[in-house]
Formats: sequence, structure tokens, C-alpha cells
Amino acid sequence: MAQQITPYSLYNQNTFLINPAVAGMSNCWYGFVNRRVQATGVDSSPSMQQLSLYGSLTPTHGLGTAIRYSDLGLITQFSGNISYAYHLKVSEEGALHAGVSLGIDQQRFDMNEVIASDYTDELLVGQNQPQSRVSNGLGLMFTSRRLTLGAAMPQTFSRKSELNFAQSELFNAYAAYDLASGPNWMLEGFLLYRNYDEQTDQLDIGSRVLLKDILGLGAIYKTGYGLAVMADVQINDRFIFAYNYEIPTKTRSLGGSHGIMLGIKLCRRNKPEERQTYVTHTQPALVTWPTLVEPVETSAQLVTQPANVEALPDSLNAVFTQKDLIIRFANASEDSVISGNQYKVISRVAEILEAHQELNVTIIGHASASGTEEFNQQISEARATAVANELVQIGVARDRISTIGRGEIDPISEQDEENRCVQVVFHVN
Repeated sequence: MAQQITPYSLYNQNTFLINPAVAGMSNCWYGFVNRRVQATGVDSSPSMQQLSLYGSLTPTHGLGTAIRYSDLGLITQFSGNISYAYHLKVSEEGALHAGVSLGIDQQRFDMNEVIASDYTDELLVGQNQPQSRVSNGLGLMFTSRRLTLGAAMPQTFSRKSELNFAQSELFNAYAAYDLASGPNWMLEGFLLYRNYDEQTDQLDIGSRVLLKDILGLGAIYKTGYGLAVMADVQINDRFIFAYNYEIPTKTRSLGGSHGIMLGIKLCRRNKPEERQTYVTHTQPALVTWPTLVEPVETSAQLVTQPANVEALPDSLNAVFTQKDLIIRFANASEDSVISGNQYKVISRVAEILEAHQELNVTIIGHASASGTEEFNQQISEARATAVANELVQIGVARDRISTIGRGEIDPISEQDEENRCVQVVFHVN
């Protein structure tokens, strides 16, 4: 029975299941409960339960713990460990993560489930005693805006038990890439390779689509096991519910496996008065914020029609308070720096600057992500810089562009989603 149950399939929603380097990768704490049951049509079907908790101590240090219990019929297994991870930013969008775990594994042969002619057999009696060993694992990950790469050794020093009832994973390698995205959706593809004690390999090939950062739907093909389907829902950017079902194949006599996962995300926000400590790290605004007025002209008219130089920036800025001319991240990841509508806005800005050489532009980034104000400040600066770089690439002189990151200190709305944006403000050079 032990070797018939496959590992967890919900590792995209909780990557800590396969790599300790995930602990503290974001500025939040996560708690997950996983349960997996294999349908065999008989009592005492194989099952696995796991509780995991991990999060950030500081921007560069993370801590986690995991407790797992497996009932595999004749065998019960228990494991518990603690994990530490270190995070190093290596570029504007890339970071390296290293993790280590230390714990204990225990395995026991259940004599109550055994039918034997001689219950005094030394082999059976010996296996009725719990077998324990120290476990330690290592993990490395690289993350960027669209790519995630990881490798882990869940058991660095493996020692086979006298009776090798259950497979133990020796190594895994993981890769995920954002294949395509739009304002309301994102499609990712991923691979997971696993190697076990029995010199057996397993490769997962899958994809998952995320709709409005709320609903996720995906499928995985597992070599040697078959197809798995999954769905997950995020509620209020805090609660997570996920389910997966592994479809049994004709080559396996046992039924499919059901898996569920419940999760919660808890993030610390700084008090308003603490946020002011980060204001000194940004350049003061060079422009006066426009007031929202009903626009009477389109941006195309403003490009082609002559206008008074002093009045032109105010007119343009009024137009660029329209919703479709603010670069928004409401339906993307809260720490994303690329938006679905930004190329439309950037093209419009470039047209105006080309037609009016007397104008400069200031790109102002905002953020409203879970975590510290320092984290939000970094996101807002990255968003403004990404837009500025796009303008330079299509021919706008760099000395005509300035950028400001405002983090959460100057929200433009009471709604968090509305504050995940980049604003464009024109002024006379």
C-alpha cells in the first residue's frame, strides 16, 4: 500500500511542501493543513495529513515548521521538522533563496494489521518497535517576475530501514514559468521531477490558469500515475481552499486519490505614523497633483491641436486621471510590476511627448501589498522604473522622465486594489 500513494499535488499553491527555501520568501506568515486519502474500496485506505507554518522574520530571514502523519495500512509514519531560509536579492527582479531543515522521522509496523502464522518471529517483533532517524533537508530557489527554479534534497543523509516499506524522496527539481497573462488572468506552466529510494523517478508536467487572483484551475500529468486535476480559491486575499483529484489509470488496481488543503495568510502592516520614516528615501515630487475634472478633450486631440504651453500640462493631467489611462494592477499579483494595460498607456504618453517637446513626464508608482511599508516602497519604485524603462526603449529621452515611488504613504483610494497603480503626470521642462 505504501508505494501506491503519490506525493502531494498542491505544491503550486504551497511550495513549502517541496522546498524549505520558500520560508519567508514574502512578507507574510502562512498556515496550511493538507489531507490526502487514496480510495481503495476497503477500510483503512492510505492517508496523509500535514500541518505547515512558515513566514518572514525579517526581509532576508524566514522560519518554518512542518508536521506530517501518514497511515499506510501496515505502516504508520510521523515526521516533524523546523526550517530556516535566507533570501538574497541579486537583481531588480531576481532573488536567490536557500533553506535548511532539521527534524525527526519515525516509522512503525502495526502488528494489529498483520496476519501471520508465527507472531513471535523476530523480524515481526523487531519491526513493531518504532524506528526513528534524524532528518535534514536542503533547498535552493531562484525567483524572478515570471520564472521560478528550485531544487531540494528532503533527506540529505538517507538511511534505509531494515524493511523498506515506504519510498523516501531523495531529490526534487521544480520549474514554473508564466506563459501568458492579461488584465484578469495568468497562465503558468510547471515541471516537477522527483527521485526516490527505489531508484524510481517521477515527472509532473502541468499547467494552471489563475483568474482575477481568486480562482485557480489546473491539471498535471504524472508519469507512472496518470492525470490529476485541481482547483483553488482565494478569499479576501487571506483564506485559501484547494482540492485535487488524481484519476486512476488502467494499470493500477487502486482508486484515485483525493486531496484538500486549507490555508490562511497573515500579514503585518505598519501603523500610519511608522510609514513616514521611509519618505526621506524618495525624491520630492516636482509637480502639483491634478484635481479630477470631467475631460472635454481626448488625448488624441491634445496631441494634434495647438494649446497654451502653461495650460497644456493641466489639461493632459486631467485626461490621465481617467481609469483607462492609469496603469492598474488590481487584477494582477499585488507585488507585480507589469500591468495588462500599461503598454496602451505608455504608447499614448510617448505620442504626447513626441508632439510636445516642451513637456517632461513624472512616473509615480503606488503599492498596497501585504507586508511592511519598506516592501511596498520597493514595489512602487519598481513599478515606476519599469514604465520609465519602457518609455526609453520606444525612444523617449531619459532626461525627460523622472520617477517617484510612494509606497502606501499617499493612497489615491480607500480600496487597496485601486492603490496598486502607476500614474503619469506631465509638466513643462
